[in-house]
Amino acid sequence: MGEKGGEIVKVNTCVQYFGKEVMTADLEKKVKEVWRQKGHTVKEIDSIDLYIKVEENACYYVVNDVLSGMLPIIG
Repeated sequence: MGEKGGEIVKVNTCVQYFGKEVMTADLEKKVKEVWRQKGHTVKEIDSIDLYIKVEENACYYVVNDVLSGMLPIIG
């Protein structure tokens, strides 16, 4: 999220390609679900890095520099 005059501003990011689109917020939710399935809580998350590779239809992620994996962008 960004800041505007000291206030939090919500930023929506959408990746569009070949007539398809995915919201990065949806990918973030999926990563958080994977984190929970591994026995952690969302409150434990300090950072999530998303690397979107359109040519591979993949989103690679790293959570807290300890958990990494890949999700398909469009299932």
